[in-house]
Amino acid sequence: MTTTRAPSTIVVTRPEGEDGPLTRALRKAGQNVLHWQVASVVAASDPAPLRVALRNLDDYDWIVFSSAAAVDAVLRERTTPPSHARVAAVGTATAGRLRRAEWPVDLVPAQAGAEHLATALLAQRHSAQRVLFPASADALPTLSRQLRQAGLEVDQVEAYRLTDVTGPVETWRGLLAKGAVDAVTFASPSAVDRLHDALKNESFTKINGLVVAAIGATTAEALERNGLTVTTVARPSSLDALAAVTVAALAARNSTPPASRKA
Repeated sequence: MTTTRAPSTIVVTRPEGEDGPLTRALRKAGQNVLHWQVASVVAASDPAPLRVALRNLDDYDWIVFSSAAAVDAVLRERTTPPSHARVAAVGTATAGRLRRAEWPVDLVPAQAGAEHLATALLAQRHSAQRVLFPASADALPTLSRQLRQAGLEVDQVEAYRLTDVTGPVETWRGLLAKGAVDAVTFASPSAVDRLHDALKNESFTKINGLVVAAIGATTAEALERNGLTVTTVARPSSLDALAAVTVAALAARNSTPPASRKA
C-alpha cells in the first residue's frame, strides 16, 4: 500500500506576501509555508537622486541591478527601458523581473553574486565607462568598489531601504524548539544576518539539523559565517530553483533512515 507523506513545513525569510513567488512555488509542490519576514522593503529616504539619475539614464553606458527590489524601485519611477544604456542583472531572478517589465537584459553572469557581476561587466569594459547602480541603502560596496578600482565611473544611488520587521520572534523560537519546522530558505545574505539578530544565537543554531537552503553562493557564505551548515544551494540562483532544491533536499532527507543521516 502506498502512503502519502505529510507536507513539510518550510520557512520563507524573504519579504513577500502569501502570493509571493517563492511561496507559490513551494505551495505548488505541496508544502506548508511559514513567513518569518525579517525585513521590509520601503522607499528611499530621499527619492530625488534616483529620479535625477533615471531622467539622465542614457548618459550612462550601463544600469546594473543587484536585486529584484531595485528593479521594482526603478520601475516605480520609470517604466520605459533605456535607449542607449545597456542593462545588467545579478542573477536570473532579477533578470526575470526586468523581462516581465519588458526591459532588455544584456548581461547576466554565469554565477550570481556582486563580484561575478563586476567581473562580467569588466569583460565588457569597451562599452562600460559610466555605470548607474540603483541599490539598497545598506548595499555592500563590493560591486562599486571593484568597478571603480578598474577605472569605471559608478554612481551608486539609493533606490530603496530595508527596515527591520518586528515579527513574532518568540513564536519562531518556540517552533524551532518544538521541532515544528523542517526547512528554512534564505534568498539574500541580509536575511541571514537579520534572522540571526532577531532569534539570537541560541535559537538561531537550532536551525542546524534542518534543511538549510540558500539562493546562491554569497548567501551560503553568509550562512556559514553565522554558524549554519548549508544543505543545498539553488542553481541557477532563482526563486523557482530555490523552491525546487529545498523540496528535493526534504524528499532526500525523508527517504533516509534517521540513524544513517549525518549529524
